[in-house]
Amino acid sequence: MISWRPANDSYKIDAKPIKYINAEITSERKMETQINELAELITKVSGTAFDNQTSEQTTREVFVNPAIGSLGWDTFNPNEVSREFPVEGGRVDYCLKENNTNYALIEVKRLGENLKGHQEQLLGYAFKLGIRIAVLTDGSHWWFYLPLARATWEQRRFHLADFKEPDSQATARDIYQFLSKERLKSGQAVEDAQKKFDNQERDRQVQLALDQAWLEVLQDSSGLLPEILSEKVCEISNYTPNPQHIVQFLNDVAKRESEGRELPVKVKKPHSSKKKTEPVQKERQKPFRFHMVGIEKGAILTSKFDHSVTCSVVDDQKVSFEGKVTTLSGAALEVSKRFGFDWKTIAGGGYWCFRGETLNDMRERLKDRRN
Repeated sequence: MISWRPANDSYKIDAKPIKYINAEITSERKMETQINELAELITKVSGTAFDNQTSEQTTREVFVNPAIGSLGWDTFNPNEVSREFPVEGGRVDYCLKENNTNYALIEVKRLGENLKGHQEQLLGYAFKLGIRIAVLTDGSHWWFYLPLARATWEQRRFHLADFKEPDSQATARDIYQFLSKERLKSGQAVEDAQKKFDNQERDRQVQLALDQAWLEVLQDSSGLLPEILSEKVCEISNYTPNPQHIVQFLNDVAKRESEGRELPVKVKKPHSSKKKTEPVQKERQKPFRFHMVGIEKGAILTSKFDHSVTCSVVDDQKVSFEGKVTTLSGAALEVSKRFGFDWKTIAGGGYWCFRGETLNDMRERLKDRRN
């Protein structure tokens, strides 16, 4: 047999890229296999009728264990899937780990249980351990969090996955993206989670700005809105309204819009017109004092931004925050800055809580009861 080879090495094929290509193909096939396996599980369990009293153990065995296993984790290896993982002050159902590196915590509740009441404890555990992804689930609903994000507990939730969604393949891909062994180990899961969180935070800040901008537009008597409204009123009624009436109407709308939003309402005075009118007398609320709501010296208040942030009452008007005596508003403003808000003023009573209720809500509730 006659063999032939080129006279030089210019025709040699570099085997290194081929090896990488094969590895990528293998990884791609592995990913699709895991996603398909998880999608089949989702389809199966979502079509099964479960009792409302399904226990946490059943939730773990029927929903969570198979899901974790389909994502590449060895559920029989305690060095990978540590169950009843001990943390300071308690235990978490699962810790996904390898080589002494903790990648994610998963807390499981019985099917149908309200998850919101459990997020603070789970995120507190994860925060103390420095774990960057945490999941709260009842088997069907999966809530994903970034425990180390600078936000309130609820705002740290960056993704929701639901087994009852009609597209089980899409749900499986979402869960794979943030919880698969390969992506957690590579850091890609955390990177994608951070991007999604940043996008949500941007949208949230824009929405807050839109709300505030709308209120300011309503209250700006020098802007175009009063003029446009005046023209429209004249067009409908054939009468030109008094500018003061237009401004008062917009101020009333601004107040109604601001109710429940906890946004500062800055009512701007109208420009002086040809004829001055009598100022509208408004009821001014008395400054907040702790005795109004029965809170005594030494009581501990928690921040609405993050319940782990506290201050203590030192007298009828002041609180002690991080060793400094200040006002409620001063302490609330300091906390708001840590969470990325660039507010100049803030109503402190709306952002400090006593026994789970804001001070402003307590004041209104007690006021209504007295009336």
